Amino acid sequence: MKNQQAILTPASVVKTNKTIFWAIFGSIFLLTAFFFMNHENEEINFDFKDGNFQISIGLIVLGLFLSQIIFQFLKNRIPKEHGLKEKIMQLQTAYIIRYAILEAPVFLIILVFQNNKSFLFLPAIILLYMLTLIPSKEKIINDLDLNSSENAKMNRENEEL
Repeated sequence: MKNQQAILTPASVVKTNKTIFWAIFGSIFLLTAFFFMNHENEEINFDFKDGNFQISIGLIVLGLFLSQIIFQFLKNRIPKEHGLKEKIMQLQTAYIIRYAILEAPVFLIILVFQNNKSFLFLPAIILLYMLTLIPSKEKIINDLDLNSSENAKMNRENEEL
């Protein structure tokens, strides 16, 4: 039996990135929903003066900023002279790191403050932001700042890269 490697096409790249995205998004959503439903009888009380609530909001904001800063840093380190496959693999790594950074404050808030239902609304901020990050061919092309020949390759969705 031949050792077959998956053929990398623009369509498969987008599909893989979307699968990774939805897996991480889904884990955040399901974990948040699980803990929220476990406190269905608890009253929601937003106390903005509560130090823990302020720390949680700070964690969310920090996660949003860090994910953007580190993503931009990793994206800018992708050498222009590399081939398209290498660029895509490095960008995919940057996407995964970005999602992991967004995921971290959510899990921390859920694990530390799971007994307070009002804290469980905070992950919704990250989830809403993540919806703006759904991978697409256009975002990959824009993020990589491709030249015209690489752009043409990306537009031939089912041809090998």
